[in-house]
Amino acid sequence: KDKATKKLAPANHQEIKSRSGSYDYTKKYTEKWPNCENLLCMCGTKTRFTSTCNQLGCSGFSFPTGVNGPDGVGCGCLKNCGNDDSFAGYGYGTHDYWENTATFAPTVTNLPVYYTKK
Repeated sequence: KDKATKKLAPANHQEIKSRSGSYDYTKKYTEKWPNCENLLCMCGTKTRFTSTCNQLGCSGFSFPTGVNGPDGVGCGCLKNCGNDDSFAGYGYGTHDYWENTATFAPTVTNLPVYYTKK
């Protein structure tokens, strides 16, 4: 893209690339995370968090502040926050929050098929 029209991210903006090359996770908060439903709490690499979050369809995950790179290891929780992560308040200090920015639309091949008896 032309430099004049290129959209620049803030200096603290970070993203995680998926295998498809798109950015599916963006760091939404630093040293802050939403207190919404925990689907699963675990330890592992940031790559493992993103793949597990994709499998569960979570809205994002908390991950320790300062652990960098896809192979950085830490403990946190996969979250189900819906469309509003502020409804239950926030925790502060030790973890960042990575929001799932991918769109998960069902395709014809993965929709369930229901049959009725005639």
